[in-house]
Amino acid sequence: MKRFISLLFITIFTLIFFKIAISSNDWVLAFQSGDKFKLYYKIVGEDVYFRIEGKTLGYVSIGFEPTQAMKDADMVIGYVVQGNVYAFDAYSTGLYGPHPEDTSLGGKTNIFDIKGEEKSGYTIIEFRRPLDTKDKYDALLKFDKEIKIIWALSNDDNFNARHSDRGSGVIVLKKVDVITQPTQKIVLKLKIGDKTMFVNDSQKVIDVPPLIIEGRTLLPIRWIAEPLGAEVSWDGNEKKVVVLLKETKIELWIGKNIAKVNGKDTQIDPNNPKVVPIIKDGRTLLPVRFVAENLGCSVEWDSKNQIVIITYPK
Repeated sequence: MKRFISLLFITIFTLIFFKIAISSNDWVLAFQSGDKFKLYYKIVGEDVYFRIEGKTLGYVSIGFEPTQAMKDADMVIGYVVQGNVYAFDAYSTGLYGPHPEDTSLGGKTNIFDIKGEEKSGYTIIEFRRPLDTKDKYDALLKFDKEIKIIWALSNDDNFNARHSDRGSGVIVLKKVDVITQPTQKIVLKLKIGDKTMFVNDSQKVIDVPPLIIEGRTLLPIRWIAEPLGAEVSWDGNEKKVVVLLKETKIELWIGKNIAKVNGKDTQIDPNNPKVVPIIKDGRTLLPVRFVAENLGCSVEWDSKNQIVIITYPK
């Protein structure tokens, strides 16, 4: 197999509805092949979370809806090295591969919230994906419908190595497994100039404290995004930050007071055109209120104590 390794996420995200622990307690078993391979799932809204357990310390892989052998399979392949989790979203173009990443074929990466560990001789990989990614290189997963799968394990983390075991089967996703627990409020508290923040009642040390610039609070936005389960990416060519949370996409450019929210031009601060994303001491700082409110949060300002209070959902 040709090596197409993509590190998607190492940082563990706190999810909006609940935190997925590395435990099978909350999962529904969809498929099992003895003690070699297990596939679990759970449904949240329009997303499905999968958990792969493979009896190996090498890579594990799952493929959805192949047409023949491996051909046309929507694949996810992952492994763990020294505690770091690696995974990629791929597509098998031939009967027995190759399986380049979707992005190299013109598609997108549609696996998120990736986690994993090696434990007691098993490699465990978890990830989230939309049931319908609207990407032609991903399988459309429907409820109460048989979904063909293929799976493989290797004794090596080197993707050039052949698999040591493989198999196939069928799974069925049940909508009745949708989690209906009420949404938990997430409350973030940050104090100007202080490297300590609170996520609900948990204290966390951040590397850069909130700053007030042009009368507005700016901060490396990952400290807001991660507790909400949002994704943050940086485009160095455009000097652009992209924040994704559920159906909301926010694009901000360094030095520009106009951002895009779901493709629509939006002024960051109508009352102060000088409020823009900046780079300070090598770190990208974004206006906290603009990003948080557009992600569906309420933002309060305690002027006496200089504390920003962000609540999700508002």
